Amino acid sequence: MVGFVPRVHWVDQLEGSMDRYTYGGWWSVWWTGTYSIVLSKAAFFHMKYLDLYTNQMPASIRDYVTKNRNCEDIAMSFLVANATGAPPIWVK
Repeated sequence: MVGFVPRVHWVDQLEGSMDRYTYGGWWSVWWTGTYSIVLSKAAFFHMKYLDLYTNQMPASIRDYVTKNRNCEDIAMSFLVANATGAPPIWVK
């Protein structure tokens, strides 16, 4: 996945409970110089990933996206990274 809008996420390891993911916006990328997600609103990827998103991604993720009308870009970025084993590429 190649795109123009980078974001970052990291894992907060909470003692005695499950780990929690934290999402950082543009300023997190700006200050740290690192990113882990490219938003799909300005990205290129092969059309086969649209089929994976629709037909093979866990229904619970699609249901969350539909209910909240949000996070489809995060789901797509993780789906492509998981399918390819490669990180997204940010084009500055």
